[in-house]
Amino acid sequence: MQPESTSLGDLFCRRIPFKVPKYQRAFDWEQEEIDDFIKDLLVLYNARKINPSQPRKHFFGGLVSIKQHIPNSYTGNLYDLVDGQQRLATFTMTIASLVKAFESLANEAKVEKDTETSQAAQSYASTTRDEYLEYKEVINNQLQPRLRLTLSKADNVFFEDLINGRSPKGSRDSHKKLQFAWDSIRTNLIAKILNDISKSSVSDKLNSLLQLRKSVIEDCYVIYIVSEDRSEAYRLFAVLNDRGRELSDGNKLRSDTLELLEKHEREQILAEDNWDTILSYPATEVEQFFRNYYASHQGKGAAKRNLADTFRDDIFKFPPGIVLEIAETEEAKKLSHTISDIKNEQQVFIEIS
Repeated sequence: MQPESTSLGDLFCRRIPFKVPKYQRAFDWEQEEIDDFIKDLLVLYNARKINPSQPRKHFFGGLVSIKQHIPNSYTGNLYDLVDGQQRLATFTMTIASLVKAFESLANEAKVEKDTETSQAAQSYASTTRDEYLEYKEVINNQLQPRLRLTLSKADNVFFEDLINGRSPKGSRDSHKKLQFAWDSIRTNLIAKILNDISKSSVSDKLNSLLQLRKSVIEDCYVIYIVSEDRSEAYRLFAVLNDRGRELSDGNKLRSDTLELLEKHEREQILAEDNWDTILSYPATEVEQFFRNYYASHQGKGAAKRNLADTFRDDIFKFPPGIVLEIAETEEAKKLSHTISDIKNEQQVFIEIS
């Protein structure tokens, strides 16, 4: 496992496709993280605008993935993204927004009969999409485009609809956060840059978008760590997460139980679906429900701290970091049933509330 310093553009070109595994939480960046992300990109853009020959660089943290060999696929590999989905999802939305901005500018130049700028803008839209946003996969003996990043089951359809301009219908808290991130990038980054030069020619606008494109794909870099050992990658993720934003209690329990069911695919799928429903509400509401659920089943209140650990020990009754063996079928069914019960009781709790 060798750490590697790489630009975002180089990462997306060489290491694809990325997929968020089912253990990981849904998209969770709040306004503060999105605002900081946009401010960082504007600093890089302005540095290039002032002196293109001396661009600034910005470090966006570490990414960890597990490399899997996928026979008969076009790329041959798949990278499970253990740590870094929030950043890669936000960068993907930024690249998609750039593609749409190039396309809009191509249309604007066409209306103004500036054929050269129109063709150049359309060319940059196509190359940016092909090199950084999508890759080709063989489906039914035909090459078809696929996003270079696949989010978890709860978010991926909404995420793909956003990227492809299909007006997604959101039902989860994470969907609202994805929509907010998408709108903020298009308004506070792309539109801000274009509005600052609104009276300039379409050629000048294209140059500004190209400076931003370079800032995103060349000036943003990460420390990328790839492993073929799942347990090694998750140990590293635990260390990195201790230094970052803490997982919610619900997401901790989701991760622990899905890992516990790793050798029981049917029960794991059922549990994953139920967790997606349970965690579709804001984290504060989920925690309030967990505390009420715990008290109703244990006859006492849960500890103020370490709610997830207390819940796991007393409700699920298993220690952390284990996997149920194939022969432990009844235990797997019992765990899946408990998660289903939690989901059903949450619906009643919400109606009462």
